[in-house]
Amino acid sequence: MDTKDAGQKHWTPPCPPDVMEETKYPVTPTKPHSNTNSQSYMESPFNTPHGNRDFAQLVEDSDGNTGRPGNTRSTPRKRENRTKRLCRLVDKLRNENEDLKVRIDELTTASRNLAMEESCCDKMHEHDILQRIISYAKDHSLYYGNLTMESVHTMLSNIHHKLRASNHPRTASENLEAQIQALRKELAASHAQCQSLGKRQAVSNAKLRESLQDLAISQDEAQSLRTQMQALQKEMLAQLSKVESAQDVDVVEVLDPILLLNHVAKHHWDTRARKKDYIEAWIWSFLIMMVFEHPFSFWGSSRALYDNWKLTFGESVENDWPEPTPKSENWRRTTTEELVGRIGRETVTSGQIRGGRHRHDKHAQKMQTSVLKTRERVANTISAHLTIIEPNCELSHISDIVDRAFALALDISIQPSRIQFTWPEVGDDFEADHMSPIPDRNGQDIDGGVVAFIVNPGLTRWGDARGQNFEKCHEIVPSLVQLEPVQAQRRSLRSCVKIKQERGYA
Repeated sequence: MDTKDAGQKHWTPPCPPDVMEETKYPVTPTKPHSNTNSQSYMESPFNTPHGNRDFAQLVEDSDGNTGRPGNTRSTPRKRENRTKRLCRLVDKLRNENEDLKVRIDELTTASRNLAMEESCCDKMHEHDILQRIISYAKDHSLYYGNLTMESVHTMLSNIHHKLRASNHPRTASENLEAQIQALRKELAASHAQCQSLGKRQAVSNAKLRESLQDLAISQDEAQSLRTQMQALQKEMLAQLSKVESAQDVDVVEVLDPILLLNHVAKHHWDTRARKKDYIEAWIWSFLIMMVFEHPFSFWGSSRALYDNWKLTFGESVENDWPEPTPKSENWRRTTTEELVGRIGRETVTSGQIRGGRHRHDKHAQKMQTSVLKTRERVANTISAHLTIIEPNCELSHISDIVDRAFALALDISIQPSRIQFTWPEVGDDFEADHMSPIPDRNGQDIDGGVVAFIVNPGLTRWGDARGQNFEKCHEIVPSLVQLEPVQAQRRSLRSCVKIKQERGYA
C-alpha cells in the first residue's frame, strides 16, 4: 500500500448507547390488554449481487419505514443495532477501497512495462516479418520481382496464424487494460455506495438522538405524574387510618358501589381491612367521576369545553373521548393552558384566587368560581360520607386530598400525550404488565388468577413527549387489584347476581 494511502485516517461514526425497549400496550384507553428472523449483512462479499441485495435491504431498514400492516415500528434499540451494522459496513467498504487502489497501482505499473515490451516486440516483429517473407519467397522460388498481391497475402496469412499461436504480448496488455477499467468502475461504484451509506447513517443517527431526547423527556413526565399519584394515595391512606366504622354501620350501604366497585361480590367486604379497601376504592371512584372523568372535569360547570372537544374531533369507538391524534390532543392542551393562564394555576391546585389584572375579567372570575365550587363539592361529599361511617372522624386530610387530586388533573390535561385513568373489569385475567396485586395479609399470595376487585385505578399514557405516535401506549402506574382463584371468582359472580335479583324483587 502507498504511504499516502496508508497515512490516511478513517472516521468511524459513533454508535449510540442502548435505549429502552418498548413495552406491549393495550389497544384501547379504557381497558389495558395483555400482549424475528434476522439476517447478517456481512455474510457475503459486498460487490456481488447477493451483497448488493444485503446493502439495499440495510438501506431500506435504516430508513425506519413503519406503519405498514405487518411491520413493527422501529424502536431506539433497533435503530442502534442498525447503526452498528452501518458502521461495520462502512469500515468494510473503506478497506475494500484501499485494496482496490493498491491493485490498480500494481496493474498500472504492469501495463506500462508491457507497453514498453510491446514497443520493442513490434520492432523485432517487423524485422522478423520481413526476413520471413524473404525467406519464404526464396524457399518457394519467389523473388522480389515475382511477388504479387496474392502471393504476399498468402505468405502474410500463414505468418499471421503462426504469430497468433505464439501468444503475442499485446493480448496480455489488452486484458490488463480491461481489468484496470473494470476495477476503476468498481471503485467508483463502491465510493458512491460509501457516500450514500454515510448520508443514511447521518440521518439514522439524528433520528436516534431525537428518540433518546424524547425518551428522557417522557420518562421525566411519567415520573412526575407517578409521584403525584403516589402522594394522592398516601393522603388517602393517612385519612383512612383515622376512620373506624361503627359496628352497626354497613359501609356498602353508606357508600353505594360506583365505577371500581361495580359487580364486586359483597362478601369481599366482611373484614375490617377489606372495609378500608372499599372506602379507598370509593374515594378513587368519586374522584374519577368528579375530577378525572375527562380533561376538563375540574372546571366544574364548564362541560361545554368537553362537548366542543368531542364535536370538533368526534368520539372514538372505545369511549366518549375523541380518538387521540396530534390535532385533538394539541387542542385539549392549548385550551387548558390558555384558561389556566387567565385564572391562575393556584386557583385549581389550592383554591387561591388570583387578583391583579384579572380582577376585572368577568369570564375569568366565572371560571374561578366554577373551579372553587367544584373543589368545595368534592371535599364536602367525601367528608359527609366519612362522617356517616364514623361521626367523630378527623377530616384533616380531606383538603390535601382535594389539592393533590386537582393538581394531578391539571397536569394530566396539559400533557402533549394522552393521559387517562384505566382499570380492568372484575373477572379479568391477571396481567402483570398492567396490574399490581395486593399482598395477601395471610401470606397466601397467588401468582395468577382473576381480578376480585380494584382498589386503585391505573394511569396510562398514549403518545410521546412531542404529541406524536399515539398508537404507542405506556403504563405509568398499574392498577392495584385483589386476586382470587378462577373458581372462587366464578362463585363470587353468581352470588353477586343473586344479590342483585333479591334487591330487584324487594
